[in-house]
Amino acid sequence: MVKNAKYIDFHRVEPHQVEVDRRLKNWAGWVIPRNPGWVSPMFRQYRSEEKLAQVDKRYRITCDVQDAWLVEKAVCHLPMHHRDAIRWAYVVRNTPSAPMRELGVERDTLARLLRDGRQMLVTTLSPGWQFAEMRVCVGAG
Repeated sequence: MVKNAKYIDFHRVEPHQVEVDRRLKNWAGWVIPRNPGWVSPMFRQYRSEEKLAQVDKRYRITCDVQDAWLVEKAVCHLPMHHRDAIRWAYVVRNTPSAPMRELGVERDTLARLLRDGRQMLVTTLSPGWQFAEMRVCVGAG
């Protein structure tokens, strides 16, 4: 790691991208494939599947599924690096070193990919936009 590296706030959203950020957060709640109450059975706080089913009903984040599906289609149509940056920022949500290594980019480039990806989604998700084809994202995530 480089000392005195410039700090980049990956959570900063430009004012004209606030609405698409809200939609991306809704999409992330729909896409995330993990159970928030999962604990290995070896640990003391393990809960049975029946107990987890009750807990999940109470704490499940509600989302607009139709809008999440539209956002998923739009994200699938993004160029690969932009799509991966968006998925990292909203779904994976870990340190930036992993996507930087996988994409072969520097920290400031990752921030630009994220900002530009959001801007592409602002355009793509605007009213009246139509997708020419339906494509399934393969290997994304």
